[in-house]
Amino acid sequence: MIIHSQFLGMKIKLVATVFLYMISIQIKAEVTARSILSNIYIPEGNDSIDISVSHTSTTKSNTIVKPYKIAFLDSNACNSSPFIDVSIVTTASISNVTGFDIALSFDNSKLIPNGTVTFTNDLIYNQYLGYASNVNNGKINISIYLNGNGGNKHCNGNGTVATIRFAKTAEFHEKDSVLFFASMVESYETATIQKQVLSSIYATNSDSVFTGKLVYWATKSPIPSDATVNQTKIIYNSLLGLYTTTNADGIFTLNNQKSTFTINKNLDKNIDAITVINGYDAFLTAIVAVDDPSFVPTIYQIIAMDVNQDGVISAGDISLINKRSVNTIESFSPKTNLQNDWVFIDEETILSDSKYKLSLVYPVSDGIGYSKTMVPIISSDLDTKSKNGCSKPKKTYIGILLGDVDGSYKTINQTLKSNIIDTSNKVVFDFKNAVSTYINGEVFLDVPLIVQSHLGINSLDFSVQIDDSRLQFISIANNKTAIKSYFFYDVKDKTIRFTSYSKLGEYETNNSILALRFKIVNDGFSDGIVTSSHALINGDFVTTEITSKESDLVIDGSHLIDVYPNPASNIIQIVVSKTSQITIYSEFNQVMYTIDNQEANLINSINLEGLSNGIYYIKVSNSNTSATKVFVKQ
Repeated sequence: MIIHSQFLGMKIKLVATVFLYMISIQIKAEVTARSILSNIYIPEGNDSIDISVSHTSTTKSNTIVKPYKIAFLDSNACNSSPFIDVSIVTTASISNVTGFDIALSFDNSKLIPNGTVTFTNDLIYNQYLGYASNVNNGKINISIYLNGNGGNKHCNGNGTVATIRFAKTAEFHEKDSVLFFASMVESYETATIQKQVLSSIYATNSDSVFTGKLVYWATKSPIPSDATVNQTKIIYNSLLGLYTTTNADGIFTLNNQKSTFTINKNLDKNIDAITVINGYDAFLTAIVAVDDPSFVPTIYQIIAMDVNQDGVISAGDISLINKRSVNTIESFSPKTNLQNDWVFIDEETILSDSKYKLSLVYPVSDGIGYSKTMVPIISSDLDTKSKNGCSKPKKTYIGILLGDVDGSYKTINQTLKSNIIDTSNKVVFDFKNAVSTYINGEVFLDVPLIVQSHLGINSLDFSVQIDDSRLQFISIANNKTAIKSYFFYDVKDKTIRFTSYSKLGEYETNNSILALRFKIVNDGFSDGIVTSSHALINGDFVTTEITSKESDLVIDGSHLIDVYPNPASNIIQIVVSKTSQITIYSEFNQVMYTIDNQEANLINSINLEGLSNGIYYIKVSNSNTSATKVFVKQ
């Protein structure tokens, strides 16, 4: 074939041009790669590091498989560990290797090798290996050798060559990443071979599921949810009303995409508030309000005191605690339409934020820590984030019942710390020594209250439920002006609630310290007139006792006895519906007159001239029942 020299020269020139163009592209690519990685250490002996570049081809794909790679042993979840364990791992089987020289590069602003290098039994029994290492400017050099204990054994197979532990510095944030790359030299009995290592990036990330736990501050016991009584709602979408609840261990779960939520929890409606929030809580709050250093509250206690959540402990908080104790208000909730008796704060914030630490000059404020004028205000909005913005896999939230300063509430099985009754101390409602008073045609009964106790008393609380068909509650007379007291009669549950506090020595024991005044209704009262009662001294339950006006059972006598006129001056007439014994007592239980056998439906006139003016009781009794009526001599 004859080829014209002109065309041959053009072909040679074209091939040369294409060749030079390809070289130019390669040079530009390498310069660009080195520019990108100018701040990254490149191991000596390597002209390049592994950079993945995709090419589309209609023929075939050429992929270089590197014989080693970098792998990580610990979790990539946020803040999973203060360490990172970095392993050099084979990607293909090796044989007859007598040693390894590894140069591992890393970001020394975020990580520091802690000196720990470990081996598995993948390639050889780990006791047959030794190593030497050196750290310098973001690179750790490690020489791994046979120590002679294995005789002629070599490294064979597939698996982990070595694991190097790094400690995270303060610059490694909870959501962060770091690049590792390395070079490797394999040693044999007569030669060494340079090997490539696939680089890798360690990056922390968020768990998909967040687990929270609610605990009570005083005991760190879990706060469960009772679906029928006192449900604890974790509300993650208030607009749609979407929520989850805690289980018996106080645990709840959320998708981490739902990073914010609120907790709605109230005091169990079956629990009388005065058994949890009472005079002792008001007493402790009053100490703080007047800058008395004799009691230094914990952060949880001072948050519980600030029931109106204005950041200051004041008389207003004491007043609200008193009202909540006796049920004149059903919830504090000063700044929200939600009636939440509880506030919650995550434990991480409590431990890390200086405003939750006590003022260094308490009770005076130091402008940083808490005091009576600087109480942290707890937001109702909670989140799954940590301080560095990463959603943590687990978080504990501490619950504080507003008003419960002394920690009476215990959430396990919805019981109370105060349910353990102190039988060595007693509060007596002394109906036996009650004093009757006749005013404008009505009879009133003043029932003394007596405290029998060996304790130094700072607070006294009680609740008494009565049968108002026989006695109508009027008031409570407190003659001790130093005792700060508050009471309320709730007509809904027919319960009298009383709360009080004072300094030591004001509550006189074994004597009447106050009196409950009732009006007698339907001319009679019975032993069953008090249907239930509770009493607390210094926030703890004590025994209650209800004494009787008479030793025998007394019932409403309207169907058994008729007395007229009433009041009477000289003569009183008595008619009984059944044959009975009649006894007239003074208000001091002195027998004034007795009829052994009064026949039914017959009028018996009794001369009253020998009796002093005052209140008297006519007791009628027979084999089936007994009854008492009150009459007045004037």
